[in-house]
Amino acid sequence: MLTSKIKLKRSNKRPYKIKNTWKCGLINQNKKSLEGIKVDDINKIVANLGEKYSITNAIFKISVPENFPSSVYKNETISLLYTIGELSFKSFHDIKAIQFVNEFIKYLHGYTIITKFEFTKDREYEIKDYFDISTGKTSGAIQGRLVFSWFVYKENTIKNDSPSN
Repeated sequence: MLTSKIKLKRSNKRPYKIKNTWKCGLINQNKKSLEGIKVDDINKIVANLGEKYSITNAIFKISVPENFPSSVYKNETISLLYTIGELSFKSFHDIKAIQFVNEFIKYLHGYTIITKFEFTKDREYEIKDYFDISTGKTSGAIQGRLVFSWFVYKENTIKNDSPSN
């Protein structure tokens, strides 16, 4: 009888750890969202952050999300979506551009892996450019481009196989 209790405790140990990790706040609430990918919400985030950090011409592109297959777990209730996202923009200042990208990544739910992050400066600012920037006539000389892989949880609809009466 003692042996069966020990085996029962061992068999329940792993699911207990996963359950506690998920529920006890060890994973950020934003990371464990089950909403999937909603491009309209992301475009709103880009627009709001662009206004906050003086970013112009922000364009967000995303590839068609695919289900990421799992050979370890049965994905009956949750599936993992994988996609590649790209964010390109113009900025007046490189520090504001980095802050924009940093906050954008924080707002995305799921997990992101940045694969490319590049800045280019079109030209040196002249006195006329500073006047145009202050009046809002120019979009800045710094172009930024961010490419990232994105893994997102999505809740599956449970299919009921029982016949209806």
